[in-house]
Amino acid sequence: MQEAPDCSEGGHNHRPAVHLPSFFPVRPSRWFAQAEARFVLANVTSERTKFNYVISQLEYRHAAEVEDIVIAPPTDEPYTTFKTELVRRL
Repeated sequence: MQEAPDCSEGGHNHRPAVHLPSFFPVRPSRWFAQAEARFVLANVTSERTKFNYVISQLEYRHAAEVEDIVIAPPTDEPYTTFKTELVRRL
C-alpha cells in the first residue's frame, strides 16, 4: 500500500493512502461498507480522517445533499454523522 506523508509539527508521520471506489448513490450503504473495509486495511481509525476521505469522493450533486455537514462538520463523530445523514437523505 502506498504511503502518503503527513507533515506535522515536530517531524513527519506517514499514513497509508486510502483509495476509495467512486461513490455510487444507488446503494450508499454498500459503498460505505467497502470504504470501511479499506479503512480497516489501512488502519485508519480517526473519524475526521474518514470524513475527509469520504467527502473527497463525492460528486457535487451528492455533496449538495449533505452540504450542511460538509461545510460545518460536527466535532464529535463527523464521519458517523455524515454517513448516517447521506444514507438517510439519498
